[in-house]
Amino acid sequence: MITQEQIDGIECQVCLDKSFFFIACQSLISTWAREEEAKTLKARASNVSKKGGQSSGQRASELYASSALARWESDRSAISTIVFSALMVEALLNFLARERLTKFRREAIDSLAIPEKLAMLTKLLGSEDLEENDHCIGYVKFLAKQRNRLVHFKPRTFKFGALQRGDEKTFHYGVEQAAKAVTACCLVQITLSQYAGVRGRYDDVIDDTEICKLPLEQLLQRDAANYLRQRNREIEVHKEKNGLAGIRQSLRKQWFWCQSMLG
Repeated sequence: MITQEQIDGIECQVCLDKSFFFIACQSLISTWAREEEAKTLKARASNVSKKGGQSSGQRASELYASSALARWESDRSAISTIVFSALMVEALLNFLARERLTKFRREAIDSLAIPEKLAMLTKLLGSEDLEENDHCIGYVKFLAKQRNRLVHFKPRTFKFGALQRGDEKTFHYGVEQAAKAVTACCLVQITLSQYAGVRGRYDDVIDDTEICKLPLEQLLQRDAANYLRQRNREIEVHKEKNGLAGIRQSLRKQWFWCQSMLG
């Protein structure tokens, strides 16, 4: 019989990349939903204001205010998508480095920025060199830049009208930036899927978040959208074949642990 002392002594490896990807996917879904809501409310406000009259003007103001709130919530979710996408990519790289590299090589790449760490890791693992113009590196560079812009944020001054419109040069994050962040996650998964422990690693996240219900072809880069669709099809075949209601238990354990760490 196993004693409590023996159970307490069992070593457990904790790697939060799946939990981070879960949060990133959920945040992208929220970003898309809030941005669509903001567009709808803004269009309704415009139509109401065209009717004229005091009551129409008041109703239009209320709708514009609701649209602005939805846009703010979209921005907030987009920021969460970007930050947790960056956390996911680095956690995956660190996981693979721990599994397949010597301590000396791990320490040699540990302090590199995310794009450089990805390029060096694939080279050390014997894969083809990732060139600077590779689309995976391009998206990871975008992700790292946006993450650094947030983490090392410096106060900036904008015209109020530009902020209201959400001009690209102002502090605005929307579904486009969030989708690029998740695209970076998917492209990294594709790049590293040849290594043991990576292929299928995020199937429970894709299943649990139901991210494939989004118009992926409109949001994500083609390879990333196809990757999620393919993984989702394989998940459905697996569930049908085995009569499973879902494959979420291991993810939820990590997710609850992650929440306790963050909270």
